Amino acid sequence: MDLADLGPAIGSVVLVLVISSFHWQAAFFMLAAFNLFINIPMFIFLTRNTPEEHPGVSKDELAFIRHSDYEKEEKITGNKNFAQDYRFWLVWLGMLVNSFLFFGISIWLPTYLIEAKGFEQEGMSSITSLSWLFALGFVLACGFLADKTNRLSLMATILFSMTALFLTLAVFIPNPILAGVCMGLAMGCQGGVFHLSNMLIVKYSTPKTAGRAAGLLGFANIMGGFSSYIMGWLRDLSDGDFSTSIAMLIFASLLGVSAYVFTIKKESTELHENYLPIQKTKGPDSKTL
Repeated sequence: MDLADLGPAIGSVVLVLVISSFHWQAAFFMLAAFNLFINIPMFIFLTRNTPEEHPGVSKDELAFIRHSDYEKEEKITGNKNFAQDYRFWLVWLGMLVNSFLFFGISIWLPTYLIEAKGFEQEGMSSITSLSWLFALGFVLACGFLADKTNRLSLMATILFSMTALFLTLAVFIPNPILAGVCMGLAMGCQGGVFHLSNMLIVKYSTPKTAGRAAGLLGFANIMGGFSSYIMGWLRDLSDGDFSTSIAMLIFASLLGVSAYVFTIKKESTELHENYLPIQKTKGPDSKTL
């Protein structure tokens, strides 16, 4: 599971405090210091290119890792390339929509709260931080449920549907706080989809092809970043009204639903096929001690 969403949740509050206490340049100096004294040393001293290079990996752990990699490659994909699996491209489309929604909401949320809902700086900071905490919560919940159910595509479909619902509620709810919370929940849902998308890419690729699969997924992530520009353009065309921009995000959410819904049936079939051999092995009268 991923705790990366905790950083922005804390960071948005810290940055507002730094800017209000000093000036906007101080925030840039602080972020630069984090990179120099935290991020770069962690990459140098903690990361390795392969498990064999890490001194903390024992021989037994290494054997288990390599054996698991071999079994996964033989069992799941065989000689079939991930690019030949239509589900990979549906996940790719879902990731593109996911990035479009996540960047669009997260980048424009502070402006939306201030200009459209009349929040003060402190209230905007609180809702923004809460939105990142929602994303963290959805990531943790999706990681837990994915292990329990193995229904990643179904979960992604539900999260895209919830995103469309929360965005619609944000438009029609008159209460500014509830509307802001709905926007935060929509953003949180997409944090969960991002986590599920990465898990599905691992599922549809092998250790030898994971780099190429992740690269294609990263391209979709970059393309989704253009959503902030499109939302700003629609906002300007509407004389500062966000309704058109949010309507576009709702349409994108429905597109995400349509992408993942086509993978649910095959996911269910595979889960059923994997479950039956276990039942046959145990037998109807077997008992677990």
